[in-house]
Amino acid sequence: MSIEPTSLQPLIRVLEKSGYAQFSAPGDRHGSWEWPFFRTSKDLTRFVTLAATPVDSHGTLEVELWVGAQAADQKSIRKLVHARRISSEDLLGAVGDLTKQTEQAVCQAGALRNADLIPSPLSPDDGYRLSAGRSPRLARR
Repeated sequence: MSIEPTSLQPLIRVLEKSGYAQFSAPGDRHGSWEWPFFRTSKDLTRFVTLAATPVDSHGTLEVELWVGAQAADQKSIRKLVHARRISSEDLLGAVGDLTKQTEQAVCQAGALRNADLIPSPLSPDDGYRLSAGRSPRLARR
C-alpha cells in the first residue's frame, strides 16, 4: 500500500500550526501505513498519528487517528480517537473530513495531562526488577 504524503497536506498544516513536527517519515509499520507527529512541552511529549491499514483485497482501508502522551518517567497513554473505513480510491475525497478530525485530535492530545498516564509494563514503578541474562518471569520479586 502506498499513500502519497503530499495528498494529506491539509492535515499536515493543522498539525504544524499546532506545534507538531514529523516524528519519522511515513511508512509501513507492522502492516499499517503510519505517519507520527509529536510536540514536546515542559512535562509531556504529545503524539498524533495517522494510520491506514488495508482490510481486504478490494482496496478498503481502515483509516485511524491516534493521540498519546509520554512523560519522562516512562508513563504514557495512547488512545484511538477516530476510525473510518474508506476505499483507497476515495482517500483524496476524505481529506476534508480527516482534516477536521485531525483538528479534534490535536485538541484531545492537548487535553492529556500527567494524571491520565499509566506506567509502562517494565517501568520501575511496577515493582519488577529485571537483571541481565534472566527472563522477566525469573527476575520478578
